[in-house]
Amino acid sequence: MMRTISILSATIFTAATLALGGCAAGSGLFPKDQRVDADTIDGDWLDADGQLVMLDSTVGGGLSIVAATGDNAQPSEQYTGVLFDINGVTVMEVLLSTDLQRGNAPVYHYARLDLQDSGRSLVHQPLRSDWLNDQAGAASGVRSEQADDGSSVQVTVGDPGAMRGLLRRAVRDDGAWGEPETLTRAE
Repeated sequence: MMRTISILSATIFTAATLALGGCAAGSGLFPKDQRVDADTIDGDWLDADGQLVMLDSTVGGGLSIVAATGDNAQPSEQYTGVLFDINGVTVMEVLLSTDLQRGNAPVYHYARLDLQDSGRSLVHQPLRSDWLNDQAGAASGVRSEQADDGSSVQVTVGDPGAMRGLLRRAVRDDGAWGEPETLTRAE
């Protein structure tokens, strides 16, 4: 079974492409006082394949994500997101696509993050699509899809209140999260 290692350099960009993505700030799912300062993960990171991922905190407690892709490590599109503290667990939310002018709900990527090894390793676990869909039910206004290659999960959020509840439930259930993927801080 093939596994995509770098969520930040591959998964987010795959999901954004699938969603015909754009770049915008994170949602207002949780109040600003529940945001985690992204300064702790600022810097350059390498995935298991050696691809460079640049993470920077932004004004207002946000997170900027730029991945260098391809053989020449050229920067790709930039995305923004936020980090939330939910019951002591850091959850990342990245806005992949929004087309509110046509009445579509925004599309996000959610993952649990854990900074380890005195800040030298960043472990990422994406929210599992099957878990989310099972928990959400058909009428919740929240829908999740897995990319055909299994590398990404994109979540359409039509009801922010339902998504808040699902994330609160997810942080209490280790089965809600996918395989851990580790990035190491670039020297």
